[in-house]
Amino acid sequence: MTEKLKLQLNLEVIRTERIVIKVFGQTDSELKSVDVVRIKVLGTNEDIIIEALVIPEICNSLINQNSTFVIQGNYPHLQGLRFADFTNFETKNIDVLIGLDYYYNFILGNIRRGNINEPVTIQSTLGWILSGHYQNNITNVNFNQTHFFFIQSNKV
Repeated sequence: MTEKLKLQLNLEVIRTERIVIKVFGQTDSELKSVDVVRIKVLGTNEDIIIEALVIPEICNSLINQNSTFVIQGNYPHLQGLRFADFTNFETKNIDVLIGLDYYYNFILGNIRRGNINEPVTIQSTLGWILSGHYQNNITNVNFNQTHFFFIQSNKV
């Protein structure tokens, strides 16, 4: 979780942990002390309490993303799905990143697969989670190994 969201939600720090941060593609690492907070994620069937490490930033803002339109328009196996979030080319800030230690608490089990090298979706209590390759014909860019788990800000 970002420091900005922690402050916005006025969350209480439950403890501090020391972690090593190693950025993708770099060999340097950094040891940091970070706060840990608890948040409730509202699902369609149940709410789940998770612990979150608080860091300054998860990643840069996502710009010009319209994955729902592109994916549902190009892949028949994804037609009619309600994704966990919808983007319409607006800038999206990522304030929460949910790790695998909590990820499986949200999974309902239904999976939709297309052909090889097409995106796969898994149904969750937050909507459909998308992972895999897809071709974006609007911006002429091929997105490889993208992993989407969008959570609307009103669900955290």
